[in-house]
Amino acid sequence: MPGRRDSLLDVIRTRAGVLKKIREFFDERGFFEVTTPCLVTSPDPAVHLDSFETELKLAGGRRQKLYLSTSPEHHMKRLLAAGMECIYQIVSFFRNGELTDLHNPEFCGLEWYQAGASVEQCMQLTEQLAAHVHPELKPPFRRMTVAEALVELGGVGVAEDFSNLRCAVESAGIFTDPGDSFDDLVNRALIERVEPVLPGLGPVFLCDYPAPMAALARLRPERPWVAERFELYAGGLELCNGYGELTDGREQRERFVSQLDERRRLNKAVPPLDERFLQAFFEGLPSCSGCALGVDRLLMLVCGKKKLQGVMAFPMVLELT
Repeated sequence: MPGRRDSLLDVIRTRAGVLKKIREFFDERGFFEVTTPCLVTSPDPAVHLDSFETELKLAGGRRQKLYLSTSPEHHMKRLLAAGMECIYQIVSFFRNGELTDLHNPEFCGLEWYQAGASVEQCMQLTEQLAAHVHPELKPPFRRMTVAEALVELGGVGVAEDFSNLRCAVESAGIFTDPGDSFDDLVNRALIERVEPVLPGLGPVFLCDYPAPMAALARLRPERPWVAERFELYAGGLELCNGYGELTDGREQRERFVSQLDERRRLNKAVPPLDERFLQAFFEGLPSCSGCALGVDRLLMLVCGKKKLQGVMAFPMVLELT
Protein backbone atom coordinates (compact mmCIF):
# COMPACT_ATOMS: atom_id res chain seq x y z
CA MET A 1 0.00 0.00 0.00
CA PRO A 2 2.41 2.71 -1.22
CA GLY A 3 -0.04 5.59 -0.79
CA ARG A 4 -0.68 4.83 2.86
CA ARG A 5 3.02 4.28 3.51
CA ASP A 6 3.96 7.60 1.89
CA SER A 7 1.29 9.42 3.88
CA LEU A 8 2.62 7.92 7.12
CA LEU A 9 6.19 8.93 6.27
CA ASP A 10 5.02 12.47 5.52
CA VAL A 11 3.37 12.67 8.94
CA ILE A 12 6.50 11.36 10.67
CA ARG A 13 8.64 13.95 8.88
CA THR A 14 6.18 16.72 9.72
CA ARG A 15 6.16 15.67 13.37
CA ALA A 16 9.96 15.86 13.47
CA GLY A 17 9.77 19.36 12.01
CA VAL A 18 7.19 20.47 14.58
CA LEU A 19 9.29 19.13 17.47
CA LYS A 20 12.33 20.94 16.07
CA LYS A 21 10.39 24.21 15.89
CA ILE A 22 9.17 23.80 19.47
CA ARG A 23 12.69 23.27 20.75
CA GLU A 24 13.98 26.22 18.72
CA PHE A 25 11.25 28.43 20.16
CA PHE A 26 12.05 27.64 23.79
CA ASP A 27 15.82 27.45 23.37
CA GLU A 28 15.86 30.93 21.83
CA ARG A 29 14.06 32.24 24.92
CA GLY A 30 16.45 30.74 27.44
CA PHE A 31 14.34 27.79 28.55
CA PHE A 32 16.02 24.54 29.62
CA GLU A 33 14.68 21.23 28.37
CA VAL A 34 14.26 18.82 31.30
CA THR A 35 13.36 15.17 31.80
CA THR A 36 11.13 13.84 34.57
CA PRO A 37 9.82 10.32 35.37
CA CYS A 38 6.92 8.67 33.59
CA LEU A 39 6.55 6.18 36.45
CA VAL A 40 5.42 7.95 39.62
CA THR A 41 4.32 6.97 43.12
CA SER A 42 1.53 9.58 43.37
CA PRO A 43 -0.43 10.72 40.31
CA ASP A 44 -2.55 13.85 39.93
CA PRO A 45 -5.75 13.21 41.97
CA ALA A 46 -7.98 15.23 39.60
CA VAL A 47 -11.44 13.67 39.49
CA HIS A 48 -11.62 13.73 35.68
CA LEU A 49 -8.29 11.91 35.25
CA ASP A 50 -7.75 8.18 35.61
CA SER A 51 -4.24 6.79 35.82
CA PHE A 52 -2.76 3.53 34.60
CA GLU A 53 -1.61 1.46 37.59
CA THR A 54 1.33 -0.92 37.64
CA GLU A 55 3.52 -2.57 40.25
CA LEU A 56 7.22 -2.63 40.99
CA LYS A 57 8.43 -6.00 42.27
CA LEU A 58 11.44 -5.89 44.58
CA ALA A 59 13.70 -8.45 46.21
CA GLY A 60 12.25 -10.22 49.21
CA GLY A 61 8.72 -10.07 47.87
CA ARG A 62 8.28 -6.35 48.41
CA ARG A 63 5.92 -4.58 46.05
CA GLN A 64 5.35 -0.91 45.30
CA LYS A 65 2.32 0.41 43.41
CA LEU A 66 3.28 2.85 40.67
CA TYR A 67 1.36 4.91 38.13
CA LEU A 68 2.04 6.14 34.62
CA SER A 69 2.16 9.92 34.82
CA THR A 70 -0.86 11.86 33.55
CA SER A 71 1.36 14.97 33.41
CA PRO A 72 4.92 15.92 34.42
CA GLU A 73 3.60 18.90 36.41
CA HIS A 74 4.48 17.76 39.93
CA HIS A 75 8.10 16.96 39.13
CA MET A 76 8.58 20.08 37.02
CA LYS A 77 7.34 22.27 39.86
CA ARG A 78 9.78 20.54 42.16
CA LEU A 79 12.51 21.67 39.78
CA LEU A 80 11.21 25.24 40.03
CA ALA A 81 11.31 24.99 43.82
CA ALA A 82 14.93 23.78 43.52
CA GLY A 83 15.89 27.00 41.71
CA MET A 84 15.21 26.49 38.00
CA GLU A 85 13.32 29.37 36.37
CA CYS A 86 12.31 28.58 32.77
CA ILE A 87 11.84 24.92 31.84
CA TYR A 88 10.04 22.83 29.24
CA GLN A 89 9.58 19.17 28.43
CA ILE A 90 8.24 17.07 25.56
CA VAL A 91 7.05 13.75 26.95
CA SER A 92 4.38 11.05 26.80
CA PHE A 93 1.25 11.69 28.87
CA PHE A 94 -0.88 8.71 29.92
CA ARG A 95 -4.65 8.90 30.51
CA ASN A 96 -6.69 5.77 31.20
CA GLY A 97 -10.14 5.47 29.65
CA GLU A 98 -9.47 7.98 26.86
CA LEU A 99 -9.74 6.55 23.33
CA THR A 100 -11.71 8.60 20.77
CA ASP A 101 -11.01 10.43 17.53
CA LEU A 102 -9.39 13.16 19.65
CA HIS A 103 -7.90 11.04 22.45
CA ASN A 104 -5.28 8.32 22.73
CA PRO A 105 -4.32 6.63 26.04
CA GLU A 106 -0.70 7.69 25.39
CA PHE A 107 -0.07 10.99 23.64
CA CYS A 108 2.76 13.44 23.09
CA GLY A 109 2.54 16.54 25.26
CA LEU A 110 4.56 19.69 25.77
CA GLU A 111 4.66 21.33 29.19
CA TRP A 112 6.49 24.47 30.28
CA TYR A 113 6.84 26.72 33.32
CA GLN A 114 8.23 30.21 33.74
CA ALA A 115 9.06 31.69 37.13
CA GLY A 116 7.89 35.27 37.63
CA ALA A 117 5.53 35.19 34.63
CA SER A 118 1.84 36.08 34.94
CA VAL A 119 -0.97 34.09 33.37
CA GLU A 120 -1.36 36.87 30.78
CA GLN A 121 2.33 36.54 29.84
CA CYS A 122 1.83 32.77 29.56
CA MET A 123 -1.04 33.32 27.14
CA GLN A 124 1.15 35.63 25.03
CA LEU A 125 3.91 33.01 24.96
CA THR A 126 1.37 30.36 23.98
CA GLU A 127 0.09 32.30 20.98
CA GLN A 128 3.66 33.10 19.91
CA LEU A 129 4.52 29.40 20.06
CA ALA A 130 1.40 28.38 18.14
CA ALA A 131 2.16 30.92 15.39
CA HIS A 132 5.82 29.85 15.27
CA VAL A 133 4.83 26.22 14.68
CA HIS A 134 1.80 26.95 12.48
CA PRO A 135 2.08 30.40 10.80
CA GLU A 136 -1.56 30.26 9.69
CA LEU A 137 -2.47 31.06 13.31
CA LYS A 138 -2.13 34.85 13.50
CA PRO A 139 -1.73 36.56 16.91
CA PRO A 140 -3.22 38.20 18.82
CA PHE A 141 -5.84 35.56 19.47
CA ARG A 142 -9.33 36.41 20.68
CA ARG A 143 -9.90 36.18 24.44
CA MET A 144 -13.18 35.38 26.19
CA THR A 145 -13.96 34.47 29.77
CA VAL A 146 -15.87 31.23 30.27
CA ALA A 147 -18.87 33.21 31.53
CA GLU A 148 -18.80 35.43 28.43
CA ALA A 149 -18.54 32.42 26.13
CA LEU A 150 -21.49 30.68 27.79
CA VAL A 151 -23.68 33.79 27.52
CA GLU A 152 -22.60 35.20 24.15
CA LEU A 153 -21.87 32.01 22.21
CA GLY A 154 -23.95 29.40 24.00
CA GLY A 155 -27.06 31.29 25.04
CA VAL A 156 -26.62 30.10 28.63
CA GLY A 157 -27.53 33.01 30.89
CA VAL A 158 -25.03 32.29 33.61
CA ALA A 159 -24.09 34.98 36.11
CA GLU A 160 -20.50 36.21 36.22
CA ASP A 161 -19.94 34.35 39.51
CA PHE A 162 -21.82 31.22 38.27
CA SER A 163 -24.21 31.42 41.24
CA ASN A 164 -27.17 30.49 39.02
CA LEU A 165 -25.34 27.80 37.04
CA ARG A 166 -27.79 24.90 37.28
CA CYS A 167 -30.81 27.10 36.63
CA ALA A 168 -29.08 28.75 33.64
CA VAL A 169 -28.08 25.42 32.12
CA GLU A 170 -31.56 23.96 32.54
CA SER A 171 -33.21 27.13 31.17
CA ALA A 172 -31.03 26.80 28.06
CA GLY A 173 -32.56 23.37 27.42
CA ILE A 174 -29.41 21.40 28.27
CA PHE A 175 -29.92 18.02 29.94
CA THR A 176 -28.96 17.85 33.61
CA ASP A 177 -28.95 15.11 36.19
CA PRO A 178 -29.46 15.59 39.95
CA GLY A 179 -26.06 14.01 40.52
CA ASP A 180 -24.21 16.42 38.22
CA SER A 181 -21.29 18.21 39.81
CA PHE A 182 -20.42 21.83 39.12
CA ASP A 183 -17.78 20.63 36.64
CA ASP A 184 -20.32 18.39 34.89
CA LEU A 185 -22.70 21.29 34.31
CA VAL A 186 -20.06 23.69 32.99
CA ASN A 187 -18.43 21.08 30.76
CA ARG A 188 -21.74 19.95 29.28
CA ALA A 189 -22.71 23.54 28.47
CA LEU A 190 -19.31 24.20 26.90
CA ILE A 191 -19.33 21.00 24.86
CA GLU A 192 -22.92 21.30 23.63
CA ARG A 193 -23.24 25.05 23.09
CA VAL A 194 -19.84 26.77 22.97
CA GLU A 195 -17.34 24.40 21.36
CA PRO A 196 -19.41 23.91 18.16
CA VAL A 197 -19.27 27.70 17.59
CA LEU A 198 -15.55 28.18 18.23
CA PRO A 199 -14.18 26.91 14.86
CA GLY A 200 -15.74 29.90 13.11
CA LEU A 201 -13.97 32.39 15.37
CA GLY A 202 -10.34 31.53 14.64
CA PRO A 203 -7.96 30.88 17.54
CA VAL A 204 -9.69 31.68 20.85
CA PHE A 205 -8.51 31.69 24.44
CA LEU A 206 -11.19 30.75 26.97
CA CYS A 207 -10.03 32.08 30.31
CA ASP A 208 -11.14 32.74 33.88
CA TYR A 209 -12.52 29.26 34.51
CA PRO A 210 -14.73 28.81 37.58
CA ALA A 211 -12.67 28.27 40.71
CA PRO A 212 -13.84 24.63 41.26
CA MET A 213 -12.44 23.72 37.82
CA ALA A 214 -8.80 24.68 38.46
CA ALA A 215 -7.31 22.76 41.37
CA LEU A 216 -3.71 23.83 40.62
CA ALA A 217 -4.34 27.47 39.63
CA ARG A 218 -4.40 30.73 41.58
CA LEU A 219 -7.71 32.44 42.17
CA ARG A 220 -8.05 35.98 40.84
CA PRO A 221 -7.80 38.27 43.91
CA GLU A 222 -10.37 40.72 42.57
CA ARG A 223 -12.78 37.93 41.48
CA PRO A 224 -12.10 34.90 43.68
CA TRP A 225 -14.91 32.91 42.06
CA VAL A 226 -12.69 32.41 38.99
CA ALA A 227 -9.19 31.03 38.58
CA GLU A 228 -6.20 32.04 36.46
CA ARG A 229 -6.79 29.25 34.00
CA PHE A 230 -7.02 29.36 30.19
CA GLU A 231 -7.48 26.97 27.28
CA LEU A 232 -6.64 27.65 23.65
CA TYR A 233 -9.00 26.46 20.91
CA ALA A 234 -8.10 26.52 17.21
CA GLY A 235 -9.67 24.74 14.28
CA GLY A 236 -12.25 23.26 16.64
CA LEU A 237 -9.54 21.63 18.76
CA GLU A 238 -8.73 22.23 22.41
CA LEU A 239 -4.94 22.58 22.23
CA CYS A 240 -3.72 23.46 25.70
CA ASN A 241 -4.48 24.15 29.33
CA GLY A 242 -2.57 26.90 31.17
CA TYR A 243 -2.47 28.34 34.68
CA GLY A 244 -1.23 31.12 36.81
CA GLU A 245 0.06 28.53 39.26
CA LEU A 246 -1.07 28.17 42.85
CA THR A 247 1.90 28.54 45.23
CA ASP A 248 0.15 28.24 48.61
CA GLY A 249 1.01 24.79 49.96
CA ARG A 250 -1.76 24.68 52.56
CA GLU A 251 -4.41 25.60 50.02
CA GLN A 252 -3.04 23.06 47.55
CA ARG A 253 -3.29 20.31 50.16
CA GLU A 254 -6.90 21.28 50.93
CA ARG A 255 -7.78 21.15 47.22
CA PHE A 256 -6.15 17.75 46.80
CA VAL A 257 -7.99 16.36 49.84
CA SER A 258 -11.26 17.68 48.43
CA GLN A 259 -10.55 15.94 45.12
CA LEU A 260 -9.80 12.66 46.89
CA ASP A 261 -13.08 12.95 48.81
CA GLU A 262 -14.93 13.42 45.52
CA ARG A 263 -13.17 10.38 44.04
CA ARG A 264 -14.35 8.33 47.03
CA ARG A 265 -17.90 9.59 46.53
CA LEU A 266 -17.77 8.46 42.90
CA ASN A 267 -16.22 5.08 43.84
CA LYS A 268 -13.06 5.91 41.91
CA ALA A 269 -9.56 4.77 42.82
CA VAL A 270 -8.01 7.01 45.48
CA PRO A 271 -4.25 7.45 44.95
CA PRO A 272 -1.87 8.56 47.71
CA LEU A 273 -1.17 12.26 48.13
CA ASP A 274 2.08 13.42 46.56
CA GLU A 275 3.71 14.58 49.79
CA ARG A 276 7.04 15.29 48.09
CA PHE A 277 5.30 17.66 45.69
CA LEU A 278 3.43 19.40 48.51
CA GLN A 279 6.72 19.85 50.38
CA ALA A 280 8.09 21.76 47.38
CA PHE A 281 5.64 24.58 48.12
CA PHE A 282 7.34 25.17 51.46
CA GLU A 283 10.82 24.83 49.97
CA GLY A 284 10.23 27.89 47.82
CA LEU A 285 7.96 27.32 44.81
CA PRO A 286 8.16 30.72 43.11
CA SER A 287 5.34 32.71 41.59
CA CYS A 288 5.02 31.20 38.12
CA SER A 289 2.79 30.31 35.21
CA GLY A 290 2.70 27.15 33.12
CA CYS A 291 0.95 25.41 30.29
CA ALA A 292 0.44 21.89 28.92
CA LEU A 293 -0.12 21.58 25.17
CA GLY A 294 -1.12 18.53 23.13
CA VAL A 295 1.56 18.18 20.45
CA ASP A 296 -0.49 15.61 18.55
CA ARG A 297 -3.47 17.96 18.35
CA LEU A 298 -1.27 20.81 17.16
CA LEU A 299 0.07 18.41 14.55
CA MET A 300 -3.53 17.70 13.47
CA LEU A 301 -3.87 21.40 12.62
CA VAL A 302 -0.57 21.49 10.76
CA CYS A 303 -1.44 18.35 8.73
CA GLY A 304 -5.13 19.10 8.27
CA LYS A 305 -6.18 15.81 9.90
CA LYS A 306 -9.55 15.19 11.56
CA LYS A 307 -8.48 12.33 13.81
CA LEU A 308 -5.65 12.11 16.32
CA GLN A 309 -4.72 8.68 15.02
CA GLY A 310 -3.97 10.28 11.64
CA VAL A 311 -0.86 11.96 13.04
CA MET A 312 0.45 8.96 15.01
CA ALA A 313 2.73 6.28 13.64
CA PHE A 314 1.44 3.77 16.20
CA PRO A 315 -1.99 4.79 17.53
CA MET A 316 -3.76 2.56 20.01
CA VAL A 317 -5.93 0.10 18.08
CA LEU A 318 -8.28 -2.24 19.90
CA GLU A 319 -9.25 -5.51 18.27
CA LEU A 320 -12.93 -6.01 19.01
CA THR A 321 -14.14 -9.60 19.22
